Amino acid sequence: MGDYIESSHESRDVYSEVGYMTNLSAVIYGLVTLRKLAMEGNVNNSDILQFPITLQKVSKFAAENEQALRDRMGEKFVGMQNSVTTMKQFMKSMVKKRGGSVLVDIRKNVSSGDGEGVVALGDDTSQHQTVYGVVVDSVHRRVVVVFRGTAEIKDLIADLTFHMIKYDNPFEDFPAKKKHKLAVHCGFYSYLFETHTVKTVETNAMDGTEKVTTSTFTIFDKIFSSVIYHLKRNPGYKLFVTGHSMGGALATLFSFHVAAKRNEFVQDPVTCISVASPKVGETRFRKTFEWAEETGKLRHVRIFNKLDVVPMIPELPDLEMWASCCFLLVHHPAGRYRHTGVQIGLKSNELEIYYPMLRNGLPRICRDLFGCTSKVLCLAGSVITTPFTGQITREHAAFLYAARIEKFSEELRNYTIDDLYELRYSKERLVFKKKGDVEGNK
Repeated sequence: MGDYIESSHESRDVYSEVGYMTNLSAVIYGLVTLRKLAMEGNVNNSDILQFPITLQKVSKFAAENEQALRDRMGEKFVGMQNSVTTMKQFMKSMVKKRGGSVLVDIRKNVSSGDGEGVVALGDDTSQHQTVYGVVVDSVHRRVVVVFRGTAEIKDLIADLTFHMIKYDNPFEDFPAKKKHKLAVHCGFYSYLFETHTVKTVETNAMDGTEKVTTSTFTIFDKIFSSVIYHLKRNPGYKLFVTGHSMGGALATLFSFHVAAKRNEFVQDPVTCISVASPKVGETRFRKTFEWAEETGKLRHVRIFNKLDVVPMIPELPDLEMWASCCFLLVHHPAGRYRHTGVQIGLKSNELEIYYPMLRNGLPRICRDLFGCTSKVLCLAGSVITTPFTGQITREHAAFLYAARIEKFSEELRNYTIDDLYELRYSKERLVFKKKGDVEGNK
C-alpha cells in the first residue's frame, strides 16, 4: 500500500461528491445568466442580486421569468432547472443521513447574518469570460469555490494558446533537492495572479479638492479572502473547488495554490473536482501536485468525456520535449502538459477510473509522440469536419456530463475518493460498461 495520508473528513461516496459538484457548476452557470438579465432590467424584479442566493431563490426566479430565460439560455435552461432539482435532492439525502443536527447548522448561519448559499459571485466584469462563485453549504459543512468556464467551446479553442509561464514552486516544505521552477499555462495563471489596479477618487466637500487612492489586487487574493472569511466563521468546514471547461483548469490551479498557502482555517485536504478541464501544467507541476496528494494536502478528481476535445488541449509539446526525442533516453522534466489527479473517463456506455502513471525514457517519448500526434489530428479533424457543432459541442456540454454521472451512479456509490487514490499504487483500472447507448440522440 502507498503512503497516501488519509484525511479525517466525513467520508462520502464518489457519486455524491461528483454529482453534487457537477450540478453546482451548472447552477452557477445559470445563475450568472439570471443575474445578467436582472441587471439589464429585462425580467421581473427579484432579490436575485442580493446575497446570499439560495437554491430556493434561483428556483423561484427561474419560474417567474421562464420565457425570458428560455430565450436567452436555450436548451441550457432545462439543464439548469434539472441541476437545481438534483442539488435539492442531494441536500435532502444528506439531511436524512445526518439527522436533525443539520437544522442547528442552518439556524446558526441564518442568525449570523451571513446566510446560506452563494455568498459571493465574481460576475461584475466583462473583461473575462470566466467568473467565479463562493458557496457556503451547512448541509455538507463546506465552503465551495465554483469557476464557471468559457460560455462557448469555440471561444475556448480560439482563445487558448500553448505558451507556459515559469514561476517558483509555491510549496515551502517541498523537498529542496527536487524543487525546481514550475511551468503552467500562461492564460490560466494570468487570470488568477495578474495584478489589477483600482483607482478611487474622493472629493473634499469643503474645498473641492480630489484625492486619488490606488489599490491593487489579484483574482486569487480576492477569492481567497472570501474563502478564509467564511471558513473562519464556520469552524470545521472543508474547502472544495470545482469548475467546468476553463473553469476546471482554474479550479485545479486555485486548489493547488490554496493547499500551498497552509492557512490555519483551511483544513487538509483541499478537494478539487474538475469537469472537462484542459491541461494546466507540465511534468514538474504534475510531480509537485502528486507530492501534495501524497502528503494529504490536496485531492483532485478529474472528470472527462473521452470524445470531448477540450480535455485534450493544450497538447502541442514545447521545444524541450522535441529536443529530448533527439537523445532518445533523456527524460526532461518539463516535457509537455500533463493532467493531474484521479481520472474518471466517460463514454455513452462506459466508465473508466484510473490514476495515470508518469513514464520515463524511450517508452515515455514514444507514448508522448503517439498521444500528441493522434490528439492533435483528432482536434484538427473535428474543427474541419464539424466546426464546433453537433456531437463535438455536445460532448463538452455540462448536461451530458451530469447525465453520464447519473447513469453510472450505482457504480460510483461503491467507492470514496480515498478509495480511488489507492489506484495510484495498485495501478489498476476500474472499467464498467453498460449495454447499448441509453442516452438516445438529444
